[in-house]
Amino acid sequence: MINIDEIPFDATTTEYYNIGDIIIKDGDLGGEMYILTAGKADVYKNYGELGEVKVASLSAGDFFGETSLFLNRERTATVVAASYLSVFAINHSNALDFFKSHSEATFSLIKTLCARLVNINDDIGYYSIKDAEDDNVDDLTGIYNRRYFAEAAGRLITESFRRGKRAFIALADLDYLKKINDTYGHQMGDEALKGVAQTIKRTINSDGLLARYGGGMFVMLFPSTDREAVHDLTEHVRQNISEEPIKYEGRAISAAISMGIAEANSEEETEEAVASAEKALYKAKGTGRNRCVFYDDII
Repeated sequence: MINIDEIPFDATTTEYYNIGDIIIKDGDLGGEMYILTAGKADVYKNYGELGEVKVASLSAGDFFGETSLFLNRERTATVVAASYLSVFAINHSNALDFFKSHSEATFSLIKTLCARLVNINDDIGYYSIKDAEDDNVDDLTGIYNRRYFAEAAGRLITESFRRGKRAFIALADLDYLKKINDTYGHQMGDEALKGVAQTIKRTINSDGLLARYGGGMFVMLFPSTDREAVHDLTEHVRQNISEEPIKYEGRAISAAISMGIAEANSEEETEEAVASAEKALYKAKGTGRNRCVFYDDII
């Protein structure tokens, strides 16, 4: 953290932002580094299927954007104003003079960067071990497992509410899995589960979080969206599965899923939303299978 008393006030290099304003955006080009001189900001990183996740909060004296200043690289995170704030901008034209004239701030900057490198190295070691153990991945299908879904869903639901959006949970079940196992063998059943998992993953892409819930069931979370979009996407998933045959050792069979969907009203009610989605799933099963049913349509 930099001592903001050492930061000069300069109207040409001081910028102001209101709450919710994006100061820098992941992937954008930019040659400035910023020192937060007043107020608060939040840092978000994009984690693929998880979307943008809040990873840090900043306050006066913290800095960000140094990678773009020193390495001319794209932004690696998005920083959003969490209050009315001001920042001091350091760019290529004033950087050398600033660091020459403000030795204490320069030392603090180097010290913080070194600490960040240590944390990055620690994280690399931690996540390498974690990935090697495949703690979060279902062995059969290669998608996330139920434990990981339980950990990640709450964060995504909370982020949806922060953005003023809605979140939905869908529970899908492979229709007639027992019949497939009994007729064609469990290996064909396993191929069906793997094929369905990959079709769902490919269809929802980055619009949702997918995990195997257990047996022939899959659970999905659709954050920061609305009911109509979820309706269209789940119908698209169902249709794609119906149209793509499962092939194994020269045989091909058709597959279908039934799906129940419910809205998640808060992070604390994730399990309740899953239970509601399961009730809707049973309704889909009981009314002919190979269909999607919303919980609010049956209550």
